[in-house]
Amino acid sequence: MRVNSTRRGFTLIELLVVIAIIAVLASMLLPALSKAKNKAQGIKCINNVKQLTIAWHLYAGDNDDNLVLNHIGGVQNSWILGLTDRMPGATNVLDIRRGSLFPYNKSEKIYQCPSFLPTKVTGGSQIVKWVRSYSMNGHMNGNADWVQNDGQTGGRLPYPPHRKLSAINNPGPAANLVFVDESKYTLEDSFFAVPVFTGGGARKRLWQNAPTCRHDNGGVFSFADGHAEKWKWRDERTCTIRGHNVTHFNSVDLRRIQDSIIRHPVR
Repeated sequence: MRVNSTRRGFTLIELLVVIAIIAVLASMLLPALSKAKNKAQGIKCINNVKQLTIAWHLYAGDNDDNLVLNHIGGVQNSWILGLTDRMPGATNVLDIRRGSLFPYNKSEKIYQCPSFLPTKVTGGSQIVKWVRSYSMNGHMNGNADWVQNDGQTGGRLPYPPHRKLSAINNPGPAANLVFVDESKYTLEDSFFAVPVFTGGGARKRLWQNAPTCRHDNGGVFSFADGHAEKWKWRDERTCTIRGHNVTHFNSVDLRRIQDSIIRHPVR
């Protein structure tokens, strides 16, 4: 006895329905996956600056409480060498390996935020993966003392840079910035500069360097007690900075960073 059978495939309409369902599901899932990825990268960035700060502590422990040098231009014995925003420094891992912190953590990856995408270098059209995205607070054994000069002391420094770990105060270690995930628009040397005061102790409204907005309109920082955290920006102008020396009056974000470098009773 012969049994007749036919094999029926998808009709065009059925196939289109299946594709439409998959597209709807993808549109629902992709934002969630993207959000999860961004959150994971933010956690990794926080861990990176925390690891750098541990190395920073270990250096001080091995050097009579003296902080590692943080010199513009990356002179010998600085925590890192070279300039990152131009060739050959942009891709030169030797600038990291020759830095004074590298012996305390020999991972090159902790010097760069995982969200920092390849970008152009200064004075050229090359798009490359930079080796570093983090800078150090210029008040931590920096060599550009003018950053802390209030303009009224005849060149004297009312707020000299910290030279020793135990001398960090006003604010104390838990609130004093060390490493900053810096914006690609101001990242160059190892030194994160934010002038704190100008004439008469009034607040200076200048972003000389700027933090990043890579993490959900927020930036990542580490502190002298060893912890790290993300700050969500409250002033929409903070994420519009595209270069050095940008003036923002009444910026709560700028003041927050200034207060994490030096606190002063005059507002």
